[in-house]
This record gives sequence, structure tokens and C-alpha cells, in this order.
Amino acid sequence: MRLTIILSFSILLCFISPSLKAQQLDDAEDASLCIPEKMPEFPGGDVAFIKFVRENINYPTCNADSVSGKVIIRFTVDEEGCVTDIKVVRGLSPAFDKEALRVVSMLPDFIPGQEAGKPAKFKMVIPVFVCFR
Repeated sequence: MRLTIILSFSILLCFISPSLKAQQLDDAEDASLCIPEKMPEFPGGDVAFIKFVRENINYPTCNADSVSGKVIIRFTVDEEGCVTDIKVVRGLSPAFDKEALRVVSMLPDFIPGQEAGKPAKFKMVIPVFVCFR
């Protein structure tokens, strides 16, 4: 079985600041988009992030002839840059989901994001694309 892995770890623009998360969206007037002052950054940038994941991920053995899809992972980068609250938003299989969670839990601290000039919590979403053939 030939293994082809397609990895695309782009940090999506699905980041939610604490103020937006806490905001109630009942009134259309109050539902304004909060654009963060500064997003959290992985040390070394996106290229270093992709390299980290590629070097640390161990894909589970697959019994099917072909498996493809993505695992969507959501996590929080807190005010100190620590990765917390890691969750699978959309899974592929229990084995792939578990491995994606394991690798994200190993991430080093980020450079914290800022809101109104102060470090703030941000939710981040990462898709992990997988294709086995």
C-alpha cells in the first residue's frame, strides 16, 4: 500500500477573541465583528508550525484501501501562549482523531495574541488533511 499524506496546516481565520465569545448575539445591533489586534503566533511562523507537526505526527495503520478526509482541531491559546482546551471539532476516525489531539497537545507555547494592547485568549482552528492510498 502506497502512502500519500497531504498535510495542510493553515491556521484558519476562525479565531474568536474572549470578548466575541462572551458576547450575546440576540440583538443585531450588538453583533459586531471583533477583529483582534494581534493573533497568537507559533514560534518561527507557519512554516515552523507545519514542520513541527510533520516531524511529530505518527499516522495510524489503516486497514482500508483508501482513506481521505480531515480532522478539524480547535484549541485555545491563553494569555501566556499555552495551548489549552484541545478538542476535535470534526473527526475522521478514532485513531486519526487521537493522533491529531496528541500532536496538538505537544505544541510549544505560542507568542500570545493581543486585544486592546493586552495579552488575550484566542480560539484557533486547524484542519489536518489526510489521504492514504
